Amino acid sequence: MKNIIIYTLAVFAIVLSMQSCANMAQGPTGGFRDSLPPMVVNSDPKLKAVNFNQKKVEIYFDEYITLNNATKYLMISPTQKRPFIAKGIGKKVSVELNDTLLPNTTYTFDFGNSIVDYKEGNPIQNFSFCFSTGDIVDTMSISGNVLDANVLTPMPDVLVGVYSNLEDSAFTTGKLERIALTDATGRFVIHNLARKPYRIYALKDVNNNKYFDQPTESLAMLFDKIEPTMTSKEVVDTLFKNVRKATLAHSNAGAADTVFSDSMAIDTIVHRTVNLYYPDSVVLRLFKEELKQQFFDKAERKDKDKITLYFKNYEKREPKLTLLNADSKDWMIEDPSVTKDTFTYWIKDTVLANMDTLRIALEYAKYDSIQNLEIKNDTLDLVYIEPKKSRAQRKKEKQQIDFLKVSKFTSTVDIDKDAVLEWDYPVISFGKENMKLFHKVDTVWVEESFELQKKEPRSYVLKFDMKPEDEYKVDMDSASVTDIRGLHNDKTSLKFRKKPAEDYSKLILNVKNAPSNSKVELLKGKDVVVKCVDVDKEGKAVFENMSPAEYSVRLFIDANGDGKWTTGKYSERLQPEEVYYYQKFLKLRANWDVEEDWDVKALPLIYQKLMLDQSKVKK
Repeated sequence: MKNIIIYTLAVFAIVLSMQSCANMAQGPTGGFRDSLPPMVVNSDPKLKAVNFNQKKVEIYFDEYITLNNATKYLMISPTQKRPFIAKGIGKKVSVELNDTLLPNTTYTFDFGNSIVDYKEGNPIQNFSFCFSTGDIVDTMSISGNVLDANVLTPMPDVLVGVYSNLEDSAFTTGKLERIALTDATGRFVIHNLARKPYRIYALKDVNNNKYFDQPTESLAMLFDKIEPTMTSKEVVDTLFKNVRKATLAHSNAGAADTVFSDSMAIDTIVHRTVNLYYPDSVVLRLFKEELKQQFFDKAERKDKDKITLYFKNYEKREPKLTLLNADSKDWMIEDPSVTKDTFTYWIKDTVLANMDTLRIALEYAKYDSIQNLEIKNDTLDLVYIEPKKSRAQRKKEKQQIDFLKVSKFTSTVDIDKDAVLEWDYPVISFGKENMKLFHKVDTVWVEESFELQKKEPRSYVLKFDMKPEDEYKVDMDSASVTDIRGLHNDKTSLKFRKKPAEDYSKLILNVKNAPSNSKVELLKGKDVVVKCVDVDKEGKAVFENMSPAEYSVRLFIDANGDGKWTTGKYSERLQPEEVYYYQKFLKLRANWDVEEDWDVKALPLIYQKLMLDQSKVKK
């Protein structure tokens, strides 16, 4: 009988959870011992009360409870201008409003999982409570998920809300009308909506004002209006009872024993009607707008002949340096990083390099608070202090003959790359006539022609038809290379070879349901892009000469054609570019071609990255 009662309570909880007001707890999941969440036994006002005009709500439970972090997790709709007071004391939760109640309005108190029993911390799952100040309680709802727009991971603790004001300006000027908070899975439900059109938004609300007004706030939006609807459906529940049967069993000694066995039998079949609310699968892709935060960070002079300037997000207009305490026009070599956020300046003049202080006028571009590019001017005093050296160190340096050495050279070159020579300091002269390239044919070194291309101030590329697996060497006579310090190289010989094609793998993806402006990225680790290719007219994405490893795959629709994923922008009604994930990891092996079919829309968006991550865990 006890089992029937408990099961009946669980069914009752499920029935209530299908309503837009008073979502109750799930049934027992682990037996009788402290597995049941608190149950509502009374409230003032009653659930779904109408014509209620008091500002205080009290809800009573069957056991002692705790109210966890109500400031964060309790969502009250309509949103409140003034702070509310929420308390959990003993077996009661009370919420007191400070705003004037609106007429003919349904009020919702969405507690999420914040109400738990005092002893074991069992939460009432997704508990909400409502009443109306008018004659009708609105019962519609909208539900769905919030995902990170770039990597499709669920986004917890994100504010989701609606406006009945359908103007775009509503999101930037006034509080969201009715709100919910996403749970740990990124799921949200907005309760007690009227049957009328809404605009829906998601917001990582940094300043807790319930609308979008900070450029650092992540957001999501649907520009199409949504009108909630409801349908009814009949479902059948079967209640079981425990039946104990007795049988006689004979032992080897011939004695008869009574053996009891338990089984379940149908006790009651319940027919009931549930309400289904739509839409129930809204997907909001959360993004942060790209902020133009280009600015100067710091300057360093760790070596006497090198100045380094550090910038944040530098894109527009390279910095300009002017020497103030010395007369020199051609005094340095500029060496920017690939990302253009670090600029190294090599001092060519040894007299300047030996000066303790270099005063520099720096002119650079910076974005102001309203994202306008402005020119800034700073004066820098760059000081270098020669470190003290022992007598032994000075003696050793005096006796030592310094030669310019190649600092970076790969003896094994990737099949799709060239051989590169790199030095620590910029090279000011490189006599190609004093350099020879040889190709080993059988056992004989045969000289080959080549081109020498300057890649950066400190590196040169050897351009020639390099055959896989074959061995090569480059010989440089002494004094054929000179850097800005005046150092020359010693006689040098470097051997190298190109990896064979058999060391690599090939991946072919047959992509379905993706437009021609789609790009596919091969990823390693935490979504680090290894290579990116286009999806061709036949729907193929081909990755040639891939190093053997395990990869994941992501596709994005390159709507603006810039070759990279681009975030959204609310003021321009631009959604972030669409992203899709292949649902399994691909292990590429040497000398092996892998071909996979991929329908990017075969699986709902909310499951794509989730299933990929789960497949990794299973391994």
